[in-house]
Amino acid sequence: LNVERPTAAQVIRSIEHVGNGVVWLVSGTDLWRGDTKTVRLEKVEGYVERGASQHGRLSFNAQLHYDRSSHTLVYASEYGIQLFGLDDSRHIESARMLSGVTESLANVDQTVSASSLLHLSTGQLVVTTKRGLAIIDPTSAKTYFHALVRDDTVEVTGAVRHVAEDSAGALWVGTRFGVYRLRVSPSGDEMTVLGHWTTMSGLSDDVVYSVFPESERAVWLASNRGLSRLELPASDEESQHLTHYGLVDGLPTLEFNTAAVSVGSDRYVVLGSIAGLAGFQPTDIQPHP
Repeated sequence: LNVERPTAAQVIRSIEHVGNGVVWLVSGTDLWRGDTKTVRLEKVEGYVERGASQHGRLSFNAQLHYDRSSHTLVYASEYGIQLFGLDDSRHIESARMLSGVTESLANVDQTVSASSLLHLSTGQLVVTTKRGLAIIDPTSAKTYFHALVRDDTVEVTGAVRHVAEDSAGALWVGTRFGVYRLRVSPSGDEMTVLGHWTTMSGLSDDVVYSVFPESERAVWLASNRGLSRLELPASDEESQHLTHYGLVDGLPTLEFNTAAVSVGSDRYVVLGSIAGLAGFQPTDIQPHP
């Protein structure tokens, strides 16, 4: 796929490792299953929805997410959300569309942007939309929308970038307007904003591309101006601590990409940037003096 002018079939929109050496990918035109052991890539046809005006191409916003506890691969785009049950060899065993999700969001003038997709510890799905988050029950397809951007005069293309869950069950959401920490009710119908940080709070930039919690009190933020670590106070007597990292700390660039982050089972972090990959173990990073 390393070509000078890639075709739509060669543009990779999303990639998800599902175990046993198998990866699933979404290209500009198709869904693929790849086996890293045999170095084989097979096209999987007949499952995903395509827009009538897309000329056979898949959504620009298509994303994959794999839930290891249920062996479910989730495919999300503005055309809908589909659940694929995978067998032991990570082939599709069952498939179903979550009907009604796109219609529910259309009623509040929203579409699934799918820049980020997450399975919560409660079993719910969280999908980014153009102005906020959609909380979806994967069993009933019941959908709740929660707005983060409420000003209709604000340009919101790509406003909500990435969402991640910390060990306390709170959500961290990177946006074009800073980072939020949220609490969603077990039913998904209520959302409480626990905190909102911007450049006015000390962030190096308001555009936060990716978030990855280190613990329930510490989170890493990849932005348009480097990498930052935000640590919340343990008590009311303490203050928050914010540390910024840049080129002098070994980063290949200061600009990262939307939701381009992978955290391994050993908590090793890999970030995608405009100048390649940056990898590190958070516990090995020493704070600046």
